[in-house]
Amino acid sequence: MKRKIIVISIILALIMILISCNANKAFSNINNEIEYVVKKGDLTEFINVDGYVYPENFYIIYSKIGGEVKEIFTKNGQYLRKGDKILKVDDLDYKISMLNAQLAYEEVKGTNTLEEKIKKLSYEKAKLNYENTLIKAPINGIIFGLNVRKGDILPSQQKLCIIADDSTLEFIGYIDIFDYNKIKLNQKIKLKINGLSGEYFEGVISYISPGTVEKGSSDKVKIKAKIITKNSDKHKKIYFGATAEGEITTLNLTDIIKIPSDAVIFENEKTYVKIKNGVDENGNPKIEKKEIKIGLITDDFIEVKEGLKDGDTIMIKAADKNLSIF
Repeated sequence: MKRKIIVISIILALIMILISCNANKAFSNINNEIEYVVKKGDLTEFINVDGYVYPENFYIIYSKIGGEVKEIFTKNGQYLRKGDKILKVDDLDYKISMLNAQLAYEEVKGTNTLEEKIKKLSYEKAKLNYENTLIKAPINGIIFGLNVRKGDILPSQQKLCIIADDSTLEFIGYIDIFDYNKIKLNQKIKLKINGLSGEYFEGVISYISPGTVEKGSSDKVKIKAKIITKNSDKHKKIYFGATAEGEITTLNLTDIIKIPSDAVIFENEKTYVKIKNGVDENGNPKIEKKEIKIGLITDDFIEVKEGLKDGDTIMIKAADKNLSIF
């Protein structure tokens, strides 16, 4: 009999423990809320922007005279210095014309007549045509768009290629109109250029459009950013016209008190949180509403300037239990 009483007492004790645990659990999840320990962390916010890369300074090179391509000295993607040879057009006829014009000019040189002036101009033009049979790079840069081959017959004023000043690469992109006030000139942008896996480039915003342009179904603001080319080997891998993804940091606060946005209660132009303030005589948490002063707000977190400290426990909606505190 005594043994039965002991067993029954143990069972009753276990039941009371389970009831107590369930009561505490029910209390901690009242209104679908859970405890959240406040910790210091960083508060960051980004704008993602799509665009493409193009040189700010470039030259389109045209053939100034017509003729057969006799030699090509370079290829697409090659770096050229100002004066380096690009291609050579057959110069025989142009050389003959220049020499004939020179002889004609020499015959009347020093006569101070109209004929002398005309023949001098003819000679200078023939000489320039001869010099234009050798096409050279007008600036330092990378050549692309060269699609002619040896033996091709070029007409005058045909587009031959583009040479781009690779020290003036820029990113051109479009941001949402609602992000317009979050960016400014000289702000940094991190760039990932498609085709260059694992490599990132840094840029500085150099232009913000004063108006909007229609892109798709929404209005966008055009921006430009100069790409910082510290590593000459690295930036020469960039293909002009390549698509790119930019990331602009618009907010970067470190070592601050921040809490999930849904933890804040807005009432009568004041802000509050539900804070745990110890436990009652039954071991249940005591919850109080406490006023706080807030700072910057992002989509997920809010900066707390006054009213909370590192280690405080507040209540948040259970749906937010997976929010990171870092």
